[in-house]
Amino acid sequence: MLDCLTVDGCPVDHLELDFVLPGYPDIELKKGGKNTSVTLDNLEEYVQVRVRICTGSYVLRYILLLISCAYLSDIMIISTLQSLVPVYKH
Repeated sequence: MLDCLTVDGCPVDHLELDFVLPGYPDIELKKGGKNTSVTLDNLEEYVQVRVRICTGSYVLRYILLLISCAYLSDIMIISTLQSLVPVYKH
């Protein structure tokens, strides 16, 4: 069933994707990501990692926006938000 999965008619194996963050060639999505091509066998892992990183970056932007809010420091100790900041491991 997955054998017929394509992107604009191109099979996944031909997309030449690897486990690095697009636009950031030095950020590997997993250890050895620069040398790991995305295939049908690991496509689910690739999508899960990309979603996790993208979601984390949006959450971080939202947290930073909240921190910049003038009234937030009146209702919350800003240092308590530190635990919400994601730590990415390569």
